[in-house]
Amino acid sequence: MSDKEDEINLKRFFLLAKKYLCSEFPEKTSLLQEDDLDSMILDYCRFAFNHGFKNELEVMRIVDLMWRLAPVEKENEELSWFFLILGRNSMSNELRLDALENAYAVHIANKM
Repeated sequence: MSDKEDEINLKRFFLLAKKYLCSEFPEKTSLLQEDDLDSMILDYCRFAFNHGFKNELEVMRIVDLMWRLAPVEKENEELSWFFLILGRNSMSNELRLDALENAYAVHIANKM
């Protein structure tokens, strides 16, 4: 793929991610300035890349989880499970993502 194609694909992904977040979380996204929303999406994408997630589906699953958990900070003991699972590099990305989503469901259920 050429640099131009990569750039187009990245812009397409970014716009789709933004559209998804705005439609799924209108209350949260409406509170942010557009530049702040863009920065958050980029930060979450970088976070996903830095943890070994490379394809669009993997990255979007991480972005979605981070949006639901925001703010995601290592110092937050309530989210220790998130970083523990992310650190399991011996697991495939698919297994880590499934484990993260399952742990998120338990996390939310425990808050009810």
